[in-house]
Amino acid sequence: ATLGYYKDDFIKYFVRKHTRRSPLINRGYFSRYSAISKVFREFLAAAEAAGLPAQVLCLGAGFDTRWFQMLSENGKPMYKCLEVDFIEVTQRKASIIKREPALSSLLIKSACVDGATLSTEGVPNSSSASSTYPTNVHIDPNHGEIFSPFYTLMAVDLRKADKLDAAMEKAGFDFSMPTLILSECVLIYLEASHASAVLSHLAQKFHRAAAVAIYEQVKPDDAFGRQMVLNLELRGCPLRSLSAVPTLEAHKQRLLDCGWSRSYAHDMDELYRLFVDPKEQARAERLEIFDEFEEWHLIQEHYSIALGVNDAEGILKNLGLHLRDGGGGKEERGGCDRGSSGEWIPSTGGCERAGDTAGMYYNSSYRGSNDVNTTLASNSSNNSTAGINCSGNGNAIGNPKRMAIPLQSSRPQGFSGSPPPPPRMGAGFLSSSPPPPPTALSRSPPPFHGSLPGLLHPGNGQKRGGGNVPLPSLSVKPIPSPTTANASISMPPPSLSTKGNI
Repeated sequence: ATLGYYKDDFIKYFVRKHTRRSPLINRGYFSRYSAISKVFREFLAAAEAAGLPAQVLCLGAGFDTRWFQMLSENGKPMYKCLEVDFIEVTQRKASIIKREPALSSLLIKSACVDGATLSTEGVPNSSSASSTYPTNVHIDPNHGEIFSPFYTLMAVDLRKADKLDAAMEKAGFDFSMPTLILSECVLIYLEASHASAVLSHLAQKFHRAAAVAIYEQVKPDDAFGRQMVLNLELRGCPLRSLSAVPTLEAHKQRLLDCGWSRSYAHDMDELYRLFVDPKEQARAERLEIFDEFEEWHLIQEHYSIALGVNDAEGILKNLGLHLRDGGGGKEERGGCDRGSSGEWIPSTGGCERAGDTAGMYYNSSYRGSNDVNTTLASNSSNNSTAGINCSGNGNAIGNPKRMAIPLQSSRPQGFSGSPPPPPRMGAGFLSSSPPPPPTALSRSPPPFHGSLPGLLHPGNGQKRGGGNVPLPSLSVKPIPSPTTANASISMPPPSLSTKGNI
C-alpha cells in the first residue's frame, strides 16, 4: 500500500513496523487484491441493481480493512460486514479499532447513518466528540468483539457451525439477501471434511443469492508445489485440505458437491493476465523494476481463486470469473453448472481454459527439489500466505552466467483474433531478442532436444534441471594483430579485464 500498488489508508494501524518486501511479493499482493476486488465490485453492483442490501461474511478476516476503506471512500456503508477469526486475532483487532480515532470514528459515522443517538458511557476521553460512541456500537477488546449496525467482529471456530450461525444472527444477517463469502487462505488449513462442511452449511443457509470466493494454493504434486507444502509444514502451517482439492477441476467439483449451483476456478497466472483490470495492471507494473519473471509465473500457477454461486432468482447471473478473450481456444468453458437432474454440465458463462494456463507449457516439475529455495512471507493474523519467493541456487534472474534458452510451446502462443500472450521472461527468456555476439569469447549454441531443455549454469559447469542439453563449447577468437599496411597505427595494450568481452 505504501508503494501505491493499491489504496489502503488503514492498514498502517495494524502493522507494527514497515518491512520492505521484494517486487515479487508486492506484485503477488496486488494480483490477489485486484482479483478479489473485482469479484467484490461485481457482487455489489449486482445487489445494487436488484435494489437489495448486500452482506459480506469474511472468514479468517485477520486485519482486513476493506470495510473501513470503502466507507471512507464512499461516505456511507456499502454493505453489512461480519468478520470472524481466532480470538487472539479479534482481540488485537478490536483493541486497535477502539484505540485509533481514524477507525473508531468510522464506526460512529456508520452507526449514525442507522439513526442511533450518541452516548459517552464507557468511552475513554469522552470529552472529545470524536470518541463519543453511538448507543448501538459496542467494542469489547477482552472478548475480541465489535457490534455495530454495519460492522461486526467476532471470534468463531469455523468447525462449529452453531457458533458461526450465532455470529451471523448477532450481526443481523438476512439469509435471503445477496451475500458474498470470502475465504483467503483459510479453509485450506482445515481438514478436508471440515472445509467441505463449512461450504455445505453456507450453501444451505444462503440458497437465494450468494457467492463464495476461495483463494488457495493448488498443484502440490510438482517440485515447486512439494517445496511450498514442506515450507509451510515446517512453519507449523500444514495445508490440511490441499490434497483433497489439488487442481482447479477439484475446486469446482467440491463447490458443486457442497451444494453451490455453479462454480468457477482459475489460477492466478491466468486471472492476472485476463481478469484483472489491464489499466490497473499496467499502472502497478510501472511502480518497481521487476525481473523475477520465472519465479512470478511459478508462484501464480500455484495459487488460484475458486468461485461458487447460488442464484435462485437470477440476481447474480452475471457474477463469475469471466476472462477477457486473450489466449483461450475452442476448448474454453465457463466453469460448471448443476443440471436439473443432478448431473454436472459445462457452463457457457465463464472461461475455464482447457490445456495449459498461460499459452505456454511450463512444466515446473523438471526442477529438482534442491533447486528451489522458497521463502514465505505470511500474515501473522491468520497465517495466510502472502507470497513465495523462489530463486535457484543463489543465481538471480539476469545473472550473465545464466544462458538464455528459448522454451518451446507445444501449441501456438495465441489464436486468431487475439494477440499472443507476453513471453515468459527469466531463465530461458532473459531477452526477447538474442544478445549481440561477444567480441573475444563466443559460445556455440547448444543443441536443442525436446520442448523443455534443462537450464545451464555455465559459470560453475553444472547442468540444472532434468533436460539433456550439454554444456556449451567455448571457442576463443584471437585478437587480430596489426598488418603491414597499418603497422604505423598505435595499438593500445590489451586489457586484462574480461568484463566487456563475456
